[in-house]
Amino acid sequence: MNALFLKDLAAKTRRGQAGRVVAGRIPGGNSYGYRIIREIKSDGTVTTGDRAIDESQAQVIRRKFEAYASNQPPRRIAAMLNKECNPVPRGGFWNASPATAVANAVMEFLIMSVTLGASFISASIS
Repeated sequence: MNALFLKDLAAKTRRGQAGRVVAGRIPGGNSYGYRIIREIKSDGTVTTGDRAIDESQAQVIRRKFEAYASNQPPRRIAAMLNKECNPVPRGGFWNASPATAVANAVMEFLIMSVTLGASFISASIS
């Protein structure tokens, strides 16, 4: 594949994802803490991109954020989640990386949103 094609494909993908966000939908796959909602529309097609909070998984996410906010190290957060027998998104055990990945991503987005304001959001959409 040539570089021009890949660059064009990336731009189209970002534009499509931005359109989903503007429409109030989730642009990617299912995220831990949510469940997919599918409904049949009046034209017979199935809705996509609708999510609802999965309360049992949301409690795990809240515990991760509380521990992260109280400056607990990632290994301690992972050990706490494993000790409490909290489910892992794809099976197995919690480890230091996924225990803080969500918190890090949200913090980065919040910092960028506050720092750059509307220009960050509009640049993400265009």
